[in-house]
Amino acid sequence: MLWKRLLSAIVVIPVLILIIHWGSSFYPVLLGVVVAIMLVEFHELARAIGSKGHKVTLFLSAVPFCLSAQLGFSVALAIALSLVIPFASEIFRRQVGDVFLSVSSTITGSIYVGWAFGYHLLLLRQIDGQVGSSLVFFLLATVWCGDSGAYLIGSTLGKRKLCPAISPNKTIEGAVAGLITGTAGGFAVWFLLMRESVDVVHVPILGLSLGIISQISDLSESIIKRNAQVKDSSSAVPGHGGLLDRCDGLIFSSPALYYYFEHFMDST
Repeated sequence: MLWKRLLSAIVVIPVLILIIHWGSSFYPVLLGVVVAIMLVEFHELARAIGSKGHKVTLFLSAVPFCLSAQLGFSVALAIALSLVIPFASEIFRRQVGDVFLSVSSTITGSIYVGWAFGYHLLLLRQIDGQVGSSLVFFLLATVWCGDSGAYLIGSTLGKRKLCPAISPNKTIEGAVAGLITGTAGGFAVWFLLMRESVDVVHVPILGLSLGIISQISDLSESIIKRNAQVKDSSSAVPGHGGLLDRCDGLIFSSPALYYYFEHFMDST
């Protein structure tokens, strides 16, 4: 498992760095592909739980969030569409039985992947100048270094289970290690890219906060997989499972970083 994770990282990370740095049309296209795959994986998990919702309906409900961030129209409209489209789909199909579960899973998926993940990662990169790309790098370093630290320490030294009913392999020792390694990853990005634009006082605050939020985000996806009775959302990324597995820590931490920047960093 470890060598598969390392090989995937060696292949993916350089390409990801270049695309985030270039921005332009490359970044939204890449993010659009990632969101699409994550929606497919979420749809399959929902189907395993019992939803009879349609994949097209989920796409139509989630895409307006990404278009809102990219084209600048009201996010309130995107929210309205994410609520109306699933119900309209079932009305046109003239379905009644088990409809509530299907509609609920579609709305959840559109907000979970489309709004929390796609919408906010687009907004982060659109922040003026180098700050936007630096924030995305900071987020990825904090979350993924934390995830790697938690995995390595948890699998070797972990003794006390964190949430065995939700994720049996996660340990308290791994969670603490993840906070430390994630904060260290954030400091590295700040030192390389953000010293001139961001006060250092924000780094430990964000490192620990994003670390905690990303672990909650990770466990939230584990709840979905536990209900679907699967280990991974798919096998798209060798050693990591699916893209939903690889990006689960970013789902809640992306909006957290964006709104922290908007309210606490943008004015400094």
